[in-house]
Amino acid sequence: MLSRQLGGNTEDTENNRHPLLIPQYQDKDDTSSALTSITGDAIDRVSGLSFSSFSGLHPTNGPHLTTFLLLNTMIGSGILNQPYVFSQSGIAGGLFGFLVAGIGTWFGLVCLTAAGLHVNILEYSGLANFAFKQHGERIVDISIIIVTFGAQLGYILIVGTTLSDLLGSWGCESIVCNETFTTIVSVGVFVMPVCMFRTFGHLAYLSLFSIAAIVAVLVLVIIGGPIKHQLNHTSNNYEVFSFTGMLQSTGSIIFSLSCASANFQAYISTEKTSRNLDAWRGITGRAVLTGTVMCSVMGLVGYLSFGDDTSGMILDNFPQHAFDFFKVMVVTHLILYIPVNFVIMR
Repeated sequence: MLSRQLGGNTEDTENNRHPLLIPQYQDKDDTSSALTSITGDAIDRVSGLSFSSFSGLHPTNGPHLTTFLLLNTMIGSGILNQPYVFSQSGIAGGLFGFLVAGIGTWFGLVCLTAAGLHVNILEYSGLANFAFKQHGERIVDISIIIVTFGAQLGYILIVGTTLSDLLGSWGCESIVCNETFTTIVSVGVFVMPVCMFRTFGHLAYLSLFSIAAIVAVLVLVIIGGPIKHQLNHTSNNYEVFSFTGMLQSTGSIIFSLSCASANFQAYISTEKTSRNLDAWRGITGRAVLTGTVMCSVMGLVGYLSFGDDTSGMILDNFPQHAFDFFKVMVVTHLILYIPVNFVIMR
């Protein structure tokens, strides 16, 4: 594709490929041998990708910013459901589930990156094309679209309904406070402009504010949960382990830590000195560890605070107006999270 646009051929594309596409293998002998095994269509596809998506306009972030970017890709509204996960799977079941999911998520990210570097294709669908041809590429693309689009709808609905409930609790009975209106306004005014960012790396600084907002909710659960436990005289009888509940909660745990679809976008947006497998192990390790700790602490403390009365969304256990600020923080977090999910889907 790109070679035809520039008047060259496939060999020219191979010799003049974009440096961000293969950051540290371009001087090694195995580069040409790996590329020659890719079909002409695949080379054209990857070359076009490097020219458009990974152009000189693509920002470069330091390792710490990239860690927050990956962390923000993980931590969506799923973290608010983790106390209910612990109520179903038990304390030991929930902790074991997060241990396995955290290790599996990190190992999967490292393997995915290593495979991409080995064949010099730093793009999820392109790597699937290399391994399984067009059928694999289609499956990956469709899977990403379904997961991210479904998540987008869920997050947008949460934003709209939460804002509507807040306004209603403050006495607003106008049409501007119903769910439809608040959803349209929040998406049109707050979400859509941020979705216009061209590349994934541009969202790094937004991730800092997004994570700060959800950390505020985590602090509420850690401090406010035990206080409400004492005031409400909640029972101290807890589920220790439920095998059936753990199996039923596996999907929620995995969803709360998933970020594989953003792996290569984050890698490409990282500064050159960190675009190697050793550095990436550390970046992904810190991101997954932080996400695992945040979700498991939210789940454990929330369940210990409310026991059998734990709601599906932990903020429902804080209905008083004094906690409305933290509901606003959830809305803020999701408004800053939706563009990250949207760029991946796009």
